Amino acid sequence: MDEVVYKLMGEDISCLIFSNRSSISTNEGRDIPRALSSSSPAETSFEFLNQDRLYSPNNPASVLYTKSATNSPIQIRAIFEGRIYLLYNGYLDDFRILLELPQQSSISVSAIDVLGKLAATTISTELYRNIRTGQAIGVILDEINWPEGKRKLDWGSTIIDWWWEDDVNALEAVNRLLLAEGLPSIIYTDDVGDFVFKDRHHRYI
Repeated sequence: MDEVVYKLMGEDISCLIFSNRSSISTNEGRDIPRALSSSSPAETSFEFLNQDRLYSPNNPASVLYTKSATNSPIQIRAIFEGRIYLLYNGYLDDFRILLELPQQSSISVSAIDVLGKLAATTISTELYRNIRTGQAIGVILDEINWPEGKRKLDWGSTIIDWWWEDDVNALEAVNRLLLAEGLPSIIYTDDVGDFVFKDRHHRYI
């Protein structure tokens, strides 16, 4: 690996990463290594130098002044033999200033992907009749205000006679639909941050 690039809110903060205290650590995939287990959010965390308190929200000269760092987009990319690989694409979940001194301030952050947004949101839907699994996932994404242009959803091979959700965790609702769709259906976020749903027939197309 020739280079690792950390981008916070579109800014390259690679030179601020504490190389002796931070390594790329991610946790993603299913809760347990079984095909029918639930999908879980991808998480990552690291620490970086907050030189001149540039990322301190209470500093008038900060790029975050009067703003909230939470939910800000973050990417980790690797460059190997001239090619860019996206290692992580998500949103800040926790933003903690560890030290608040000029030239010495540091910040610890953790991030989650779009599945984390689902897990953090409780939804209730209308009652739908004869709805396909892909359509139902679209309804759930509507409930969390996920942009139309940031989703790639198969239609779904399973039709549900009656479907609704009432005061339930959105990620749990999606996992129920995956179970209804059957193997090898899958959800994930791709290299440009789009939410992807592949139905059980996607390998045959």
